[in-house]
Amino acid sequence: KQFKTVVAINLPDELLDREVLDNHFSKYGNIVKIHISSKNKSAVVSFSKSSEAKAAKETGSVIDPGLPPIKMFYSDKGPDGRKPLNRASNPSKAGVSTSSTTVKKTQSPI
Repeated sequence: KQFKTVVAINLPDELLDREVLDNHFSKYGNIVKIHISSKNKSAVVSFSKSSEAKAAKETGSVIDPGLPPIKMFYSDKGPDGRKPLNRASNPSKAGVSTSSTTVKKTQSPI
């Protein structure tokens, strides 16, 4: 699978800034969207091509030489930072049960 999104985690407060992240990650390609979570100290960066996300993940861990390298991983989340629903390919994850359970009734001895 080719991913177009990377997630940066454990970001210091200085990097939880849209302009800082946009300036850094735009070196690797066309950014579709950046979703920042101050609460989780993370950012989801979606690119237009998987090759751009790959370049960012492989060589983009140093945003500021005065700060430790950031940790990144690929994600199948969409540009809004949420996992897209694909109801057709996996109905059980879309709230549709695909299994059945048989319950055997027993009589009470009382």
